[in-house]
This record gives sequence, C-alpha cells and structure tokens, in this order.
Amino acid sequence: MNVAYFDCFSGASGDMIIGALLDAGAKIDALRKALAPLRLKGVEIAAHATRRCGLRGTKFDVIERGRAAQVAASKGAGDSGGHHARLEPLFGGNPRKMISLVKRSRLHPEVKNASLAVIERLVAAEAKVHGCRPEDVHLHELACADTIVDVVGAVSALRALGVERVFVSALPVCSGVVKCAHGLLPVPPPATLELMKGLPVVHSDAGRELVTPTGAAILGTIGDGFGTCPEMTITRIGYGAGAVDPPGRPNMLRVIIGEPVSAGETDTVLVFETNVDNMTGEEIGFAMERFFAAGALDAYAVPLVMKKSRPGTMIGVIAPIAARAAIEDVFLRDTGTMGVRWRAVNRTKLRRESARAETVFGAIRVKRGTLGGKTVQTTAEYDDCRRTAIEQDVPLRAVRRAALRAGFELAGRKKGGRTS
Repeated sequence: MNVAYFDCFSGASGDMIIGALLDAGAKIDALRKALAPLRLKGVEIAAHATRRCGLRGTKFDVIERGRAAQVAASKGAGDSGGHHARLEPLFGGNPRKMISLVKRSRLHPEVKNASLAVIERLVAAEAKVHGCRPEDVHLHELACADTIVDVVGAVSALRALGVERVFVSALPVCSGVVKCAHGLLPVPPPATLELMKGLPVVHSDAGRELVTPTGAAILGTIGDGFGTCPEMTITRIGYGAGAVDPPGRPNMLRVIIGEPVSAGETDTVLVFETNVDNMTGEEIGFAMERFFAAGALDAYAVPLVMKKSRPGTMIGVIAPIAARAAIEDVFLRDTGTMGVRWRAVNRTKLRRESARAETVFGAIRVKRGTLGGKTVQTTAEYDDCRRTAIEQDVPLRAVRRAALRAGFELAGRKKGGRTS
C-alpha cells in the first residue's frame, strides 16, 4: 500500500494535481487509456517538463485536438493562461449531463465512484453559494471538458501509482479579486471557500487565486487526513506546475508518495486538556455531550489534586484537526476553565470495517479492526446488544459473546474484505 501527501505550498488545481502525479511516475499513455471510456470528442491531453522559479516540474494540459505539438513546443515558455480558457463548456453548463456522462462510461468502478463523489461535491458547493438546487446549477468555467478530465484523471493516476490513502497539507488562502463569469469575486471565490469548509487553511500573501474549485473538490473528497505529512518511507516525489509563472515563488504543487512506516493506518489528531476545580459532576457530563456534538472522537475526565491540595478534574478531548474551533468553543463556554491546552499528535490505528453479524439472538452490528487485511480485533455495538438483551430477556454478556464470535467467523469468510 502506498500513501500520498500533497504539499500545497503554492496552492492546488486539477491540472497541478495530475501534473504532480505524472511527475511522480504515472504514465501519460496509461492516463489516456484510463480516460478513453469517457469518449470526449475534440480534446486530448498533453504534458511536458517546465520550470517555475528554477524548479523543474510537469505541466499537464487538456487541449483542443490537434494542438498537442503546439503546447509541447511551448515548454519552459511560462505557459501563460489557464487550460480552462481554451475550451468551451459542455452540455450548456448542465451538471446533470456532466454526471450522466461519467455514470454511463465504462470507467473502472473505483475510479467512477470516486470521480462522481468529487463532481457531486463540486456541484453542491456551487448550488449552496448561488442559493439554488444542485439540479438547477449552471456551471460556467467548471463545465469544460478539462474539469471532467482533471477529476477522473487525478483519481486514475492515484490508482495507477498504487496510492490507497491520501493526505493533504493546509490549503493556502489570501485576499484579492478574481474575474469570473459573474464578474469580480473575492479570493478565494465563494464556491472554492465552500469546498474548503472543514479543511485546515493557512494565510498566504500571494494576492491571487491559489486553490481552484476543482483542486479543492478533488483534495477535499479523496483526502483521508489533513495537516502534517504522515510517517512514510519516501519512494517518489513529483511537482505539478500551475498555468502561470509569477515571480518570486514557484507555482507548483508537490506530491510525496511512499510506503507507510507503520503496519497500521496513521493520521494526525488534536488532543485538548484543561484542569478545573469549579465544576459539578452534572456540568462535566453536560460538557462531554457538547464535545461529542462538536465532533470529538473521544472525551474523558480524570480526577486529580491541584494546587493548594484542591481536588479537581482534568478534562481531555481527542478530535480531528478540522474540529478545533468547535471543541475550543465548548471548553471556553461550557467548562469552568479560562484556557485550554492543545497539541497535534500522530496515531496509529487499525483499519475499521462495519458489518452485521448473524447470531442466535438475531443480527448484531460489529466493528472489525484489520491489520494487513487480517482481522485482529472485533467489537460488538453496545446499543444493539443492549436492545437485544432487553427485548429477549437474556444476559447482556451472552449477546455480546455471540456477536463477537459471529464477527470473527464473518471475517474469516470475507477474507478481510469490506462489508457494511
């Protein structure tokens, strides 16, 4: 299994993502073959080596058929202008026809499903900012053939490189304006900003659009984790060039591909802690409920002795990076603390799979933890076990043991495959 980390130090767009993956070893001919089921007429893809501020990378383009030689001849010339500007919108900007094209195609099932998830996310964001239903959205720049190619091509290239998990750095945002079909819009454009919801961002002083809607949709959909680079043994590095070549900074997207160091899956989470001596048990319980509602993965309270020998409680929370603001808000509003400590930590975990196991008491939901495709842990869902024990008037432990036994037996039949 390979993992990939997209280092978005200068932003991200669809063509930069594919350019980086081609630079890391994906083959352009294999990409053409993967895209062939779309049967897009009048366009072709091309890629060539170029430089941005002296840094070598690969520029990927979707162009009018017959212009590949002209684009290749421009290598190193700055590649001014974006590849979206050269193509006319498909289907009159109707997203339903765009989605139908992908659904009807004979793309690999994994590629098709992931591509549809990206496109639907893109359409939903446009609908939100325009205040209409997704089926009523009219796409302008995003209905071009290169949007479909960028999405399907990125998913296909990752699959070709054997990448199973994707991690993404914080996305850079800055101020300014950009000219769109609706006129001058703030940077990031509203749809792009909507696509960034739930993702970590950092400020940049570039003064121009750094992350495109397509780039945000792709990374936001396929990304398994956001923030720092996961532990890995690096095997490939690629740089994808953007359309423009501004002075002073390389307009590149870097992808780092490697093998995970740990046998389990790794990600980065935040750990929050604070010590309080002025809360009742009921108030602590209420705060715990609020933490989980805010997106906490776990929350706990530990008794301790504080200064002046006062009894107190350490309240701790583990949460995704994207939930930081919401978790801090609960700490500062619903606990007796004047501040909260937090830190980013890496964790290693089993791959989790959900299934329904048939027992003598009926179907019980179970969670399986797999390592290297082999089930090593199984847990039974407490709510299912509790409900069954009450309904059938049997001991809870009997239901739980039956569910665990059935869960391991199910894992053996599935050979580590996903069942949900």
